[in-house]
Amino acid sequence: MADGMFLGRDEQGAELRIEPERLRTHGVVVGMTGSGKTGLCIVMLEELAAAGVPIIAIDPKGDLGNLALLFPGLSPEEFAPWVEPGADPAAVAARWREGLAGDGIDEARVAALRERLDLHLYTPGSDAGEAVDVLSAFRRPEGRGPDGEVDADVLRGLVAHTVSGLLALVGRTSDPVRDPAHVVLSTILEAAWSAGEDPDLETLILRLVDPPFDKVGVFPLDRFFPPDDRMDLAMALNAVVAAPSFAPWTRGTPLSMRAMLGGPGGPPAGRVPVHVFSLAHLGDDQRQLFLTLLLGRLHAWSRGMPGTSGLRAVLFFDEVAGYLPPHPHKPPTKQPLLTMMKQARAVGLGVLLATQNPVDLDYKALSNAGLWFIGRLQTAQDRKRLLQGLGRPGLDEQVAGLGRRRFLLVDAKADAPRVFGTRWAMSYLRGPLTRLEIERVHATLAPAAAAPAPSAAPVPSAAPAPSAAPAAASAAPDDGTLGAPPPTPGECWTLDPRVAFSHRLGDVFSAHAGPPRPDGVPVWRPALLADLQLLFDERNGFQLEHHERRVWYPLDDGLGEPVAVELHATDLLPGPPQEGRFHPLPPFIDEERERKALQKQVADEVYRTESRGRLVHPKLKLYARGDESPDDFRARVAAAIQERVDAAIARRRERYQREADRLEDRIARTEAKRVEAQGVLRGRQAEEAVNVGETVLSWFTGRKRSVSTAMTKRRMTARARQRVERTEQELDDLKQKAYELERRLEEELAEIRAREEKLLDGIEEREVRLERNDITIARFGILWVPATRRL
Repeated sequence: MADGMFLGRDEQGAELRIEPERLRTHGVVVGMTGSGKTGLCIVMLEELAAAGVPIIAIDPKGDLGNLALLFPGLSPEEFAPWVEPGADPAAVAARWREGLAGDGIDEARVAALRERLDLHLYTPGSDAGEAVDVLSAFRRPEGRGPDGEVDADVLRGLVAHTVSGLLALVGRTSDPVRDPAHVVLSTILEAAWSAGEDPDLETLILRLVDPPFDKVGVFPLDRFFPPDDRMDLAMALNAVVAAPSFAPWTRGTPLSMRAMLGGPGGPPAGRVPVHVFSLAHLGDDQRQLFLTLLLGRLHAWSRGMPGTSGLRAVLFFDEVAGYLPPHPHKPPTKQPLLTMMKQARAVGLGVLLATQNPVDLDYKALSNAGLWFIGRLQTAQDRKRLLQGLGRPGLDEQVAGLGRRRFLLVDAKADAPRVFGTRWAMSYLRGPLTRLEIERVHATLAPAAAAPAPSAAPVPSAAPAPSAAPAAASAAPDDGTLGAPPPTPGECWTLDPRVAFSHRLGDVFSAHAGPPRPDGVPVWRPALLADLQLLFDERNGFQLEHHERRVWYPLDDGLGEPVAVELHATDLLPGPPQEGRFHPLPPFIDEERERKALQKQVADEVYRTESRGRLVHPKLKLYARGDESPDDFRARVAAAIQERVDAAIARRRERYQREADRLEDRIARTEAKRVEAQGVLRGRQAEEAVNVGETVLSWFTGRKRSVSTAMTKRRMTARARQRVERTEQELDDLKQKAYELERRLEEELAEIRAREEKLLDGIEEREVRLERNDITIARFGILWVPATRRL
């Protein structure tokens, strides 16, 4: 629209117009009850629709259905069904006509808007308005390219939003990274979508009980998210979706943003899609479920769109408080809203939020809004917080002076804010619509909207309640099956059909299963089940109790070999199935005496073939205990060997220590002798030097000294030097002996270690066999196995 959106008039009476593209930077409408906030929002939606901008409108209160109350003739007859009881339709019509005329709007423009609107009023979980197929949100998203490929990041984001909404249905606010339930459900859903599947809720719930994978990250699945916890969550989800009140969620218009926002399957040419989702009838958990799914799909759609400088669509969220709260609150609706406010402008998706108080919103979202429409606020404190957040504290007086239907427009791209009064709405502002009024509005909308889309797959029941076999079962073709379970010798059990074809059991049973019958009646085949309790015991403390279940299936060619399958106690339901068609029992087990003979045959086979290995160490006389793993026994042997090594080393060190002590004593004595000899040598050297000096002096004084005296001194010095050298050599010899002693000790210690460590290879395995009284067959009888798939 060339002139922009006409929202009202400023204080000088000039029209206030905004280009629709300004909403690419998002907007926030703030105002207390009675400020005219809802009227302004409806005016903006009217202008956006007139400009050809598709709209997704979220309506928690029920006000936005007023967009359907466009009366082209502005006549009393058109207003009469909608005015308050006791009000004069003619007076209301006249007031509306005068109000519109004051803003230059005539009947022709109202008629043009009505003709242009392709309005849909949805009531999720209710048949009052257009129904919404929530189960469609679990279908694989549509790709943008010709091959339908979906961007991996988009897929993961939508998985996170979808699972958050699903968990919100049972009142569980979860962290997509830290909550095991969220992680496991996300992995299940992403695996299904990546494989090209469109899982329904029944499939997701069953896969939650028995996921198609064994590990999550580096941890085993059952440790990361234990089976009991998975079953509790599955039961909680099943109880919700199996309730009769959930039925309206399973039929209606699919949540396809491509179709809703003008793609294939969208509105007729020349009409603008406006989708209003009225949520006033829903509880908090149901609102969180639906809004998380809706916002997740819208976010995924926006991620698949190319960039644009125009306005491709607008998301309007009325009364958004509680769905985009400040930190640390994290409802599942918060993340997709925040992400769209940060990123969606690049693809032309604008977000318009309305709330009574901005402190109820996350500041990250508010900081991404380029347009603010500020109406009358409750308290001065509210005004102060808002204006400080906007960095406009000087506007307090202007905001405080705002009256009803008057707003302050703060535009991030404008030089100064503007106060304006809203124009008259073309839609009749009836207020929140009741269920009956929504039904009346819905009846006036396009027939295509009134006709619900084909319903989704049926929702699982809360529990597999016993019921009589359908008539189709008794009238089944002659395929050799029976309409009731045949009499079985002894006890019998039923394999839970929910786990028969699960990932955990592999293809043990699914390999022999056929497709579902046309009449939907399940078919059952007999198998043979044995519960064995075996006691392997031996002297020296060995006792091992072993329990196993063996299943022989199918029984077409006799007993044969049991199949390799691990059944849990919870997989077995007592008694035969309550309904279906049954294959007859094979002749070799249809009587009690034959069952007992087979039981004895199984016991004999176990006695002949079953044994367990027991680890022993003959030299150390060590024997593995019954509950001891090979690694634990090896560790125990290693510890015993280390004790032997420590003891042998201690004895050897003690023997060498005595010899080392003797050497240390000799070294100390020799060191003392060396010191003494060095002292004597120094004394002799000093005497010899004095004697030489006296002899030289006597030559000058005429006194004669004997040469023999000098020679004697020299001989004594030489003997002292020889003594020093002998003691030093003796000391070196003793130190070498000490070194050799230490080296010999280390060699002997290394030899001890090597010899003892070889004992670790002396572990042997000896066979432990069963005595006949060690074999107990706790259960032995027929197990009914589903022979047709459910899907």
